[in-house]
Amino acid sequence: MPNDSKMTVFGFGRPGWQDPTQHSPPLSTLPARFTIGLAPTTNYDEVASRIHQIESIDHNEATHPDFHQRQEPKGNGMMLIPMNPSVREIKAARIYLELWGGHPLSDHRRMTINGRTTYPINVPAPEQCMHVYRDITIKITDLVRGQNAVQFAVDGDSTFWGHFIVEEAAIDALLPATSPEVQHVGTVNDPPKLVVEKTDDEAFAISLPVSQQIASKINAVHFYAMYDGFDENGDGVTRDWNGFTKRKVPTGHLASVSTAPYSVRWDTSMMKSQSSIQVKAVVEFIGDMETTEAETGMKSADERYWKAESLCWQSDVVDDLTIEHPAGGRRRKDETWQRTNPARW
Repeated sequence: MPNDSKMTVFGFGRPGWQDPTQHSPPLSTLPARFTIGLAPTTNYDEVASRIHQIESIDHNEATHPDFHQRQEPKGNGMMLIPMNPSVREIKAARIYLELWGGHPLSDHRRMTINGRTTYPINVPAPEQCMHVYRDITIKITDLVRGQNAVQFAVDGDSTFWGHFIVEEAAIDALLPATSPEVQHVGTVNDPPKLVVEKTDDEAFAISLPVSQQIASKINAVHFYAMYDGFDENGDGVTRDWNGFTKRKVPTGHLASVSTAPYSVRWDTSMMKSQSSIQVKAVVEFIGDMETTEAETGMKSADERYWKAESLCWQSDVVDDLTIEHPAGGRRRKDETWQRTNPARW
């Protein structure tokens, strides 16, 4: 059978059937856009004239007449996210989003992965016009090894232009213990144990002892705590794994330590008394040389999106911790301020 005897299922806009390149798709790069129109004639000159008239009009004219010239409507909502592990290798997947929640009158925020499944992006009204963070579980079969095309979209109100902003996005892939990447860092055969000890000065001493072999492969250890306190990420929940990310870099959490020993002192003297506190550590490993050099160069150039792929491992959670303040301390039982020495105020 000749090599050119292929079937073209979607044939609109293809070259003529006698053209030797008829099976080479004219839309070869992303983002790709194809438009089909209807005209009340089959005359070639009249149809061509109508097409050229449409092509000369900015397609954003279709949006609200008061806002179509703004920069936001001109974005295509497409993001390409690379993923190196084989789809057959990973055990689960999710997409992590750093969002500006959008205008209240906009609705139906969603994303489609590689033209397959469409997932809703839930942003309740109180979180709109705010920075929010989402972990959305996705189907492994929606992903491909290499560049993944993620299309974001939102519907505007009939009287308002409205949008939301995806500031950062990342694909999180759960690797099995048998993965070469996991075996390389050695956390499976010798998993570190998180140690949390209460000290006498209303603080916790938190550490993650690791072998010298594993330490040589660590970029940073990030410590997190689940407690009732200040709402750093603005999601309206005060009891949470406190902290958030900015350009995929953790901030607002307990601490990040980049050199051994990986330990931190958590001062709880300004926090209210509470129980059922949890603590965990996330180990971020050093990437391969090519990735590390690329990141270093982009960060040195002050590029906005410099954070690339990272292999991370999470420790077991230490729970059932309690914060108790001694009698006569700086906080009352009702958690209002107490002046321990009024003469100094």
